[in-house]
Amino acid sequence: MSNKRLHYKIGKEIITEGDVDSKSAYIVECGKVDVWKAGIGKVAEIQEGSIFGEMAFITGDPRSATILAGSNDCVCREITSSNLNTLWEDRPEALLPVLKIVADRLKVTTNMINNLQSTLPTK
Repeated sequence: MSNKRLHYKIGKEIITEGDVDSKSAYIVECGKVDVWKAGIGKVAEIQEGSIFGEMAFITGDPRSATILAGSNDCVCREITSSNLNTLWEDRPEALLPVLKIVADRLKVTTNMINNLQSTLPTK
């Protein structure tokens, strides 16, 4: 892992929605971060031990949300492509928690879509 620990005060922007410079993902080491979507507002909180920014980091797509520090004691560890490559080569099992988080988020999104579809009128 990167030794780069980043410290943020509440409200500080960490990731900007639409940004195409997705060279890092982050793990929340202390505190929490808030996820904001343009035109919607706050959609989620991410707690200690969880990763954020991984989707754009992996795919190279623009960032899908803005991430703000949600507490004054927010500390995040940066993960770069170099860190990811090292883990992949030396300790691929260390990537399993990241894959689980991505899979869990996909499951939540799929459930939300299914719930929305069930509220639509049928033809």
